[in-house]
Amino acid sequence: MVKGSAFFQNGRWRQHYLDSGRGDTVVMLHGNPTWSFYYRRLAAALEDRCRVIVPDHIGCGLSDKPEIGEHPYTLESRVDDLEALLEHLGVREDVTLVLHDWGGMIGMAWASRHPKRVRRLILLNTGAFRLPESKAFPWQLWLCRTLLGAWLVRGLNLFCLGAVRFCVTRRPMPEEVRRGFLSPYDSWKNRAAVLRFVQDIPLRPADPGYELVRSVEEGLSRFRSVPTLICWGERDFVFDLHFLREWRRHLPQAEVHSFADCGHYVLEDAPEEIIELTREFLAAHPLRGTPPPPEPGLNIASHLPRMAGLQPDALAIAFPQGREADGKARYGELSFRRLDRESNRLARGLARLGISRGTRTSLMVPPGPEFFSLTFALFKLGAVPVLIDPGIGLGNLKRCLAEAEPEAFIGTPKAHAARLVLGWARATLRTCVTVGPFPIGGGWTLADARSEDDSPYLARTRADDDAAILFTSGSTGSPKGAVYTHGNFTAQVEALRRVYGIEPGEIDLPTFPLFALFAPALGMSAVIPDMDATRPGSVDPERIIEPIRRYRVTQMFGSPALIDRVGRHLERHGVALPTLRRVISAGAPVPARTLARFAERLPAGTQVFTPYGATEALPVCSIGSDELLNETVAGTLAGGGVCLGKPVPGIRLEIIRVSDDPIPSWSPELVLSRGETGEIAVSGPVVTRLYRNRPEATALAKIPDPTGGFFHRMGDLGRLDEQGRVWFCGRKSQRVRTTAGTLYTICCEAVFNAHPQVFRTALVGVESGTDIEPVLCVELEADAESEPQERIRAELLALGAAREHTRAVRTILFHPRFPVDIRHNAKIFREELAVWAAGKLS
Repeated sequence: MVKGSAFFQNGRWRQHYLDSGRGDTVVMLHGNPTWSFYYRRLAAALEDRCRVIVPDHIGCGLSDKPEIGEHPYTLESRVDDLEALLEHLGVREDVTLVLHDWGGMIGMAWASRHPKRVRRLILLNTGAFRLPESKAFPWQLWLCRTLLGAWLVRGLNLFCLGAVRFCVTRRPMPEEVRRGFLSPYDSWKNRAAVLRFVQDIPLRPADPGYELVRSVEEGLSRFRSVPTLICWGERDFVFDLHFLREWRRHLPQAEVHSFADCGHYVLEDAPEEIIELTREFLAAHPLRGTPPPPEPGLNIASHLPRMAGLQPDALAIAFPQGREADGKARYGELSFRRLDRESNRLARGLARLGISRGTRTSLMVPPGPEFFSLTFALFKLGAVPVLIDPGIGLGNLKRCLAEAEPEAFIGTPKAHAARLVLGWARATLRTCVTVGPFPIGGGWTLADARSEDDSPYLARTRADDDAAILFTSGSTGSPKGAVYTHGNFTAQVEALRRVYGIEPGEIDLPTFPLFALFAPALGMSAVIPDMDATRPGSVDPERIIEPIRRYRVTQMFGSPALIDRVGRHLERHGVALPTLRRVISAGAPVPARTLARFAERLPAGTQVFTPYGATEALPVCSIGSDELLNETVAGTLAGGGVCLGKPVPGIRLEIIRVSDDPIPSWSPELVLSRGETGEIAVSGPVVTRLYRNRPEATALAKIPDPTGGFFHRMGDLGRLDEQGRVWFCGRKSQRVRTTAGTLYTICCEAVFNAHPQVFRTALVGVESGTDIEPVLCVELEADAESEPQERIRAELLALGAAREHTRAVRTILFHPRFPVDIRHNAKIFREELAVWAAGKLS
């Protein structure tokens, strides 16, 4: 897939677009019969300083191509499509429009709806007004509007073939470029939009788009204060010098460059000149408040010095340092400037000790100033931090470190003692640093590693350079090390910013240490709560509420278990959290009643968002509590699964047929229809490409795409509804397959979780002769543990019998406390429960 390639469910139809780079937003709109391919070189030239968005109109490029009659194919519908896409992408201000051919009319019609959003214009042989009185309508276009012309356009493809022949005039179009322009329009069906564009040209007052064009034309004077660049090919037989004169009249401020030997595809004829002119134009007209451009290369740590420059004295991190006499937490604080300088000192010092670009470095330090400073120092070096949850168990820790093969180990004295006693990574380690007063087992202390030089330090890493190895929780198997690149991390930061509207200056309360690292990159202050991060389900709620109040926290991240525990406390004590703008909870599905309970304690308009993803790919989808509670909860209770929302910008998500075997190559035949349940597969810039030293696991999880890129199999089952939303049905490995059919855990459990005295349930399969028996394990609410289990069992069986997909569940076992993952305390270890249930039944 092309870099930044993604799809958006625009009504009934899937719209393709490119979205790459970071900085000021530049939207490029193509015409007919081109597609986003037309802007390939200009987009690539700008993405080092801009966020470039290039849609394919419906019916064009890689977007869906409905038949005439299935889609309006009118100017107004095109503008509506653009409006929906930009709203989906969070583009609401400071837009630069690049317009060619029909893109001019569509773009300026959108601009007329939102004139304050448009900050710069770049026009390439286009129009946004009625046909100039001095201009005759070309006979070639008249012919295309006849019945004969319709056959010539759709049957013989003469419009597209003529364009690649006559719209370039400096030199013939290379064959591979010609094939690129023609490839989307390879059949009668795929040329519907090509014909409709020509038919929709408004020439008379009775034509459908005429009044809209007239209105846009009359409003062009509103854009006379907008910096405008016009690059024009003079040998264009449609958008000729008559059109250029009209633009000069409407926008007299425009900087005009006319190319006497170029045609309609002026960007094909003069790419180098136009790219240079565009870059100079953008530099000459910077947007007020535009952040400085990123450092050369692409290093995720570049966000920190950038924020230190923008808000040097703002709080970057607040971390607990014991408790006061009155029992309240005592906090230490670091500003962005101090964090940036401290990480510079450590980067230079660690480099002296032999840690450099590409050095895999195990980091075992608790959340606090050292953790943040060291992590950013390693990123600045271009080293590769290896991050493993200590709660996964000593055996798993040793296995993970053996696979990661770290060359350096930075940890607390306790971590080094375990390393020595248990022989962690003994064969590969050559540099050890102890975060403590004395080096344990040789090496250096952190004080030894700290340089006096705090001047800027930033390795010139590339997007595809390894940035970190993050291990999965191992909730459905042994933990695996997902290899993150700097490009993955950068895409994650941008995705979070766009999806949730995060702004510099916000205050974040991250209760999961790794998520805390996003806060400085996003310009947020991170307030680390005084809690055991490996036991979020047992947190003291007051230790969450206290820092929210003290620092006026605007964003909070918590696992479903933490949200449940804190929400019950808030409800019980009538406490509200008025400063929060958003709450984010991930790691497992959040029950509707948990969402409702917590959301009631938030100010009006504040939601609990539940992004979907995994260690290997995050975020993939997102949905807010308003939509979950008001629109989708009924479907969940009916056994339809849990709604995850729509894929976030930049993610392509498909539902593919279920297989437990590796899939050697991506093919459209893998994809299931809407409504069918299959495995969720995703592709995009936030998706990691491999597991460290686990080739079999990589082959099982990744599907190479012959056209470029790859898909990651999430290991989850789900379906897409007609609105393009994803519904989660359970883990693939945990589906219960009986001779009568397959039962999906999440779909079945939701029916039984509706019982008021049930805390949670888990469906497992137990061998019974030659079949598999579905068994429901039940964990009761704390205040229901003394209730008669036979009565509750009977009520649960009645609930199951009322639904067709749960009637096969006739065995119910009560469990005192489910085994859950160490990271979120929310993912149920159904494999362990299956073993327990088999023992009970035997």
